[in-house]
Amino acid sequence: MSRYPVYLLSLRNKGSIVANAKLATTDAKRDIGGSVLGKEYVRVYVEGLENVDSRNKGEELIPRPVSNIRTLIDAIGYVIAWPHFT
Repeated sequence: MSRYPVYLLSLRNKGSIVANAKLATTDAKRDIGGSVLGKEYVRVYVEGLENVDSRNKGEELIPRPVSNIRTLIDAIGYVIAWPHFT
């Protein structure tokens, strides 16, 4: 796994950082939760929440839920697919 730190941007509040993570891979052919990543997503290992306040309680839904991992707070300690912003 990569050691590159990344910040996850909110999918609801443009420009807002909601979590910190480590980049796992950008390989579009990799599988996560039964689906191929594709060029629009990267695999990240979620380490924790950022800017925790009334706007960010970790309740933001992840775009590709896997079993019981549905929100960012659920994803802490796991690898998930997250949209790749350029």
